[in-house]
Amino acid sequence: MVPWLAYTKSKTGDTLCWSTNGGELLYWATSTHEGENGHWFSEEDAQNKPELVANGHRDFYRANYYLPVKEREAALKKQAFENIRANPKDVLKNWLSNWGRLIFGFPRSYQHEELIMLVLVGVNAPILLLILVACGIGLKHWRTFPLEIVLLFGVTFIYLGGTSLLPGLPRYTVVIWPWLGLGVAAVLSCHLRLELK
Repeated sequence: MVPWLAYTKSKTGDTLCWSTNGGELLYWATSTHEGENGHWFSEEDAQNKPELVANGHRDFYRANYYLPVKEREAALKKQAFENIRANPKDVLKNWLSNWGRLIFGFPRSYQHEELIMLVLVGVNAPILLLILVACGIGLKHWRTFPLEIVLLFGVTFIYLGGTSLLPGLPRYTVVIWPWLGLGVAAVLSCHLRLELK
């Protein structure tokens, strides 16, 4: 971690610079043109996909994307904040769409859905249901859980909250399924009993 931050400081001059593409991600997360829902597009897509060209992304990219990194980041972030101020309701819709992308992989702007989406829904929907049940029980009985489980859930939800602000994909949530599984198992094993008669 420290070597990476030292490297990014040497390149950008900024302390605690984790990435230099946050502006790009925020730009797409806040783009509210007709048919767009916060899904990320590559530089190539922005300049060649007809729907994106029609929405002005090609012109914006040509004017700003090839600037030096710090200037590019500043331009993209500036446009993102203008998008938020101009259309907060649609940016909120983009954020809600992003939750769908994080868990199920859709909706995606200007793309046909694929069969893999059924697999993601089939696998992730039951997991999501268990998580919601565990959260409901956990909120009612939170004082009965070990501090480690409470902290694990806290870290997990901080991660999810931060990740949900930028364009997401299911692979961003795969890393926390084990954490959630451990928390769900702890909650359900303490407070849920199933009996077969």
